[in-house]
Amino acid sequence: MADQHAADGVCMICISSMRLGSGLAVSTACGTVFHKECLAAWESASKRQGRELACPHCKSPTQCLGLRVSTDSGKPHTNQAGLPLFVREMIERLDGALATAAAAEADAKAVAEESRESLVQQAAELDARVRVREEEAIRAKLEAEEALMRARQAEGRASSERSAALKERETHERATREIALRLQRANAMVRAGKAIETENARHFTSGRDPADLSRQELEAALWSATGAFERASAKAKRAESQLRIKASAEERASAAEAKRRELESQLADSRLAEKGLRRRSAPQRP
Repeated sequence: MADQHAADGVCMICISSMRLGSGLAVSTACGTVFHKECLAAWESASKRQGRELACPHCKSPTQCLGLRVSTDSGKPHTNQAGLPLFVREMIERLDGALATAAAAEADAKAVAEESRESLVQQAAELDARVRVREEEAIRAKLEAEEALMRARQAEGRASSERSAALKERETHERATREIALRLQRANAMVRAGKAIETENARHFTSGRDPADLSRQELEAALWSATGAFERASAKAKRAESQLRIKASAEERASAAEAKRRELESQLADSRLAEKGLRRRSAPQRP
């Protein structure tokens, strides 16, 4: 069918008749006939689209030789002196467009490669920053947990020492009350001893002459007075010892109270530090 169209002088691109031998028709190596302008337009379109040059009718691979097409692998002719002016201008424009397109493609590839490298670098930097932030968050969380544990331990110690101080204070108060009671009893006994001594003195001066008393009565009176005095002295010494114990207990209670205040101050500082660490360990946006 292709040979019949060629014999009839029909262009296989625009499907219009043409006069063979008029200089406006060319044929490829496969024998198919085309208009010069149609074949030139097809050739430029194939180059723009990057397709392999082939016959528009039978699709056999060809290579342009000016406006003459063949299937060999020779180099294209560069002598275009015999071509019409508009064809030469078209070829020059197509060559310029191809060169511009090739340069633009090279520039686009370079920009794409540079952008890809920049994106890869930015992604690596972002990953590094994220890892640093994650490590900082983990470290801050551990510090906060450690501070919380220390604060709880300090609070437990403060509570224990506070309870011990309260118990010691209660013991001190009980001891103070007991000492005061014993002191009252000792004073009463001292007063009683003095009364006995006075009574004994009265016994000696009640009108009886000591020379009239027997030796046994004198020894009994002296023994009674001496015993009462010794008992009163011993009770006074015990009262003095209890007073010293009371003073020592008061000093220990004062020291325990000072220690309790110090622990409460440390506990308050620990809670403030814990709040600061919690604020630091809160998630932050990168």
